[in-house]
Amino acid sequence: MFEKYKLQRVNIPQKLKQSITNSVIKKLNLKDHFQLNDRLDGIYYLNKNIFRIYSCFCIQEILKIQLTYKEKPLFTDTTFQYNNLIHTVVSTTCMDKIKIPQDSLTNIFLIVLVSENSLITQYLGMISKEDCEGLKGSNKINESLNYITKKPQLIINSTFLK
Repeated sequence: MFEKYKLQRVNIPQKLKQSITNSVIKKLNLKDHFQLNDRLDGIYYLNKNIFRIYSCFCIQEILKIQLTYKEKPLFTDTTFQYNNLIHTVVSTTCMDKIKIPQDSLTNIFLIVLVSENSLITQYLGMISKEDCEGLKGSNKINESLNYITKKPQLIINSTFLK
């Protein structure tokens, strides 16, 4: 279904990055970008939002559906219904270490490569819940816990994506 989009690149508008940054500064009650850079948790929070929003923007542009909102730059739909299936957008910074959450509701995971220093994202491919279940028993992947949510996740590389 998504094979024709595999490895497609999407440019992120500079306005979107600026909007995300301004919203993070406002949410953390800071005065400017310099104060944000001085806070370790501020940079972490900014990057977390950049990865999440950039990856959703990439899928939004490819599928021509609404996942991000100009009025609320930090709000985005990472899980959505498309063609009667539940999809979850997963961002990654490394093609060899893609962390797939073990979500019982999601049917398809859409993987997007994001770099915090670039305004270009790349759709890497998709993997279904069933494919993830099939990989669990093999020695080709790792299973771990997300260090923040403590929920199980699979760690795969891009060769398993369709």
